[in-house]
Amino acid sequence: VTVSVLYWRRMSVAATAGIHKKKGALLDLEPLLHKPVVVSCIDDCEFRGVLKGFDSNMNIVLSDATDVTAVDGVPASRTLGAAVLRGAQIVSVSSAAMKEIANPFE
Repeated sequence: VTVSVLYWRRMSVAATAGIHKKKGALLDLEPLLHKPVVVSCIDDCEFRGVLKGFDSNMNIVLSDATDVTAVDGVPASRTLGAAVLRGAQIVSVSSAAMKEIANPFE
């Protein structure tokens, strides 16, 4: 009985401190659903397409996907259609509507 009371007290203190929260996704992609995105991968691959879905492992489904990876320094584009990208290979996901700005530190 004493062990269960101590366990209950420890759990209630942890709960009030917010320690045992449910793990959430590292990245919230909900605002980008059904919008054009740019996905960068570990091996310097870049994919552009419309974000159709994702899961907690950050696996991503793109429609109208295009692989825009540079081959030997020359930009090359290849149309893929629908594509599933593995979350472990993804470095960044950003909106395709973002514009590049000049570096203010140069």
